[in-house]
Amino acid sequence: MFRNNVKQPLSLRLNSNFELALQRLRALPVGGVKLPREFVTELPGPDGVGLARAVRDLTTTLGLESAVAEGIERPEQRLALRQLGYRLGQGFLLGRPMPAAELARVLRLTPSCGWDAPA
Repeated sequence: MFRNNVKQPLSLRLNSNFELALQRLRALPVGGVKLPREFVTELPGPDGVGLARAVRDLTTTLGLESAVAEGIERPEQRLALRQLGYRLGQGFLLGRPMPAAELARVLRLTPSCGWDAPA
């Protein structure tokens, strides 16, 4: 965490864009929030866990159905997310981009697409 010269934590002012985003989450028929890949890359470190937990808690607080983690590339990231209560994720660890017809076939064969597989 960045700290200033007097060893005090800095305070971050949430700007109007963030406030507008929160208002939209409450006003629009949004079903969930995505945890950006940039946050997932920090997992399983403490900064990544804190950010992932905050997004999941925001999702719960706003009464949304899901938090989806993007950019899951390593097993330890998937494990950390599962331990934090994430039920949905996407990324190269879980599956590579593919044509829609192949995706339909894969989903018929393996509905969880690797999310629930042992870590």
